[in-house]
Amino acid sequence: MVNPRRVLIGWLAMLVAGCGGVSSLPPSSGTAPAELLEAEYQIHANDELEITVWGQADLNRTVRVREDGTFSFPFVGEVPAQQRTMREVEQLLVERLANGYLMNPQVSIKLVGQRFSILGEVEKPGTYVIEGRVDVLAAVSMAGGVTKFGSSRVEIIRLLADGRKVSYSVDVNAILAGRRPTVLIYPHDTVNVKRRLL
Repeated sequence: MVNPRRVLIGWLAMLVAGCGGVSSLPPSSGTAPAELLEAEYQIHANDELEITVWGQADLNRTVRVREDGTFSFPFVGEVPAQQRTMREVEQLLVERLANGYLMNPQVSIKLVGQRFSILGEVEKPGTYVIEGRVDVLAAVSMAGGVTKFGSSRVEIIRLLADGRKVSYSVDVNAILAGRRPTVLIYPHDTVNVKRRLL
């Protein structure tokens, strides 16, 4: 099992030695603003959702969002989910179930089996499952850390719920030094660790 702390300490030492420290990289022209990458995740078509209705075990189920952005649910029929957050869909189900079916329903939704990809200068590029909170540092650790050619510059390519793709450059040195907040990795993201300029 990879020790994230050891990987990150080794990465920082390599970057300082090889690059002399790298300042925070602002988004380049045409890339995503920070607030977009830090916004709450919106559900995509084909996402798998685990839905729990407290006290109503017969309603608990796992559903897949169809290509048209909807899924079916007992009593309420078709539920529009695409481009909504989990909290928004939870609230929608609460409102519909409370409309003549249940008294004070409590609904929770979580994503199931979602993945991200990581490529570039990492030891184990590939696709990884997102379990809990995964940020850019944890993502690199999951891939075995950077190679000896890796830089502190990481590009995050994000597939939005409406099908658009945006990208953002992140300086890992700035995150490790506390000069900027980390970036969470979402399902469908691609993380690309850039090659260090020799």
